[in-house]
Amino acid sequence: MERRQLSEAYTGAFASDYDDRRSQSAKWLAETEAVRALLTDLPKGSSLLDVPVGTGRFLGLYREAGLDATGVDVSADMLREAAAKAIAGRGAVLVGASVFALPFANAAFETALCVRLLNWLDASDFCLALTELARVSRRYVLVGIRSKAGRPGLLGTFLGRRSAAGETTSRTIVHEKSLIARGFRDAGLASVRQSLVPHGQAGTDYVFYLLEKRA
Repeated sequence: MERRQLSEAYTGAFASDYDDRRSQSAKWLAETEAVRALLTDLPKGSSLLDVPVGTGRFLGLYREAGLDATGVDVSADMLREAAAKAIAGRGAVLVGASVFALPFANAAFETALCVRLLNWLDASDFCLALTELARVSRRYVLVGIRSKAGRPGLLGTFLGRRSAAGETTSRTIVHEKSLIARGFRDAGLASVRQSLVPHGQAGTDYVFYLLEKRA
């Protein structure tokens, strides 16, 4: 999806209803558990940047993990939803900005996290976003990425749910594994731990990566 479309998509009723339409789905719950598990590797009391923070769905997890969270989103409406959660006691500094131009110094945060957004970006913006996330991180980057899996089973093929790498599934992009590896390498990141997230799409993997900056 183009940057302009992304910046305009998450507004109005789409933002206010976002959690209600997704929060009980198997994919949403699996994502939450994957983030919860990977956060255990992070030092308590350390700083974390969540971009895009969206409605603030992970703010409670950051508080549980003892992390000092900052959330960034390009949508003012999504930030308002996140602010309601922060006021409710989950805490976070919230900033309006784009992942392509984060208003923070190099190595400003111990960890930078990006869930779902990379699945909407083309190859060029995918790599740019990874580089910017790595720039503001001192040590870790945590991301969720869709990629092509091995050959799907007969059922997946019959249902027509196969996805070729680089093509879209429900408008999201299934990235080539070679692109993912190159993006990590060019951003100076190496995988520390991975978590495969069930997501109901045959022929693709949805993996959460805990990445560490290389010396």
